[in-house]
Amino acid sequence: MLPRKLRVHKDEFGEVLKKGLSFHSAHISLRGIKKDDVSPSKFSVVVSKKVAMLAVDRNLLRRRAIAVIEAHVAGMKKGISAIFSFKTGAPDLSSGQIKAEIITLLKQSGLVS
Repeated sequence: MLPRKLRVHKDEFGEVLKKGLSFHSAHISLRGIKKDDVSPSKFSVVVSKKVAMLAVDRNLLRRRAIAVIEAHVAGMKKGISAIFSFKTGAPDLSSGQIKAEIITLLKQSGLVS
């Protein structure tokens, strides 16, 4: 689980979804907005019931995504709020495929070089 200081707060969740830039891969979408250059970057992972009906499957996807984010958070730019959303078909992905898609999205968005 991400530490509280690295999670997108519910007050800024709507702002990120409305004003944020979006980047897409086959099974994951990334919405991000630049806040400032000082605070640490914040992340959130969303898995809808449309994607995975069972809570076990939703939590598995969420845990796998958070593990990738935690592994790469040290090399990311500061002051960004980002939301990862899983699309239909994501429960069939392996952890390696999820990692590859998240890293690709982070590079596309410029969060990590």
